Amino acid sequence: MEMLKNLYQKFNIQSAFERRRPMLESMHTDEANGLSCKDCVGHCCTMVSNSMKIDLLQTLEIYSELLEKGLWTVELKTRLQDCITQFRLDKEMVLSRGQEFRRTYTCPFYLGHKLGCDLDPKIKPYGCLGFNPDKTGVVEWGDCSSRKNLLEQREKENKNEQDAIDFLSHELQLPLDKKPIPVALLNLERALMKRDDLGL
Repeated sequence: MEMLKNLYQKFNIQSAFERRRPMLESMHTDEANGLSCKDCVGHCCTMVSNSMKIDLLQTLEIYSELLEKGLWTVELKTRLQDCITQFRLDKEMVLSRGQEFRRTYTCPFYLGHKLGCDLDPKIKPYGCLGFNPDKTGVVEWGDCSSRKNLLEQREKENKNEQDAIDFLSHELQLPLDKKPIPVALLNLERALMKRDDLGL
């Protein structure tokens, strides 16, 4: 999508793949050492423990990839909406001290046990790429964790992402806070349909 390329250029941001490369390389190293997700039931992608939220830049990258590959279809949008409805992802609940209740949901891109994720790794959410097994032979949820150092390093090396996120939020009149994947994608499409030009 031309808009995404122009956004990268405007804010001097590397491509989606380049910004995820260190995390992908770390995953490949882990896999070579037997730390693999291939035999796991995938609870981290289901309502058991998944509460993944993404920012506007990650959302635009996923949306652009799906659009480019012809995968942004009526069927997919129905699946996204069904996910929102089933898990009440459009109902925000604030707990004490202003903290938001984080709902879990089964990711609409999860294909099931041993089939993995329908999203290309080069545009997967950072949090998904950073959550990996801590021991060999993992088959159940519980023996995995976030590679916090890697996630923090990625954020530190890509500080200019926030300028792009702020820009998208302002231009599209979308909130800055992260949203669950299906909510973020459908919100983005609705916002883009109202705008012909983002000044990119």
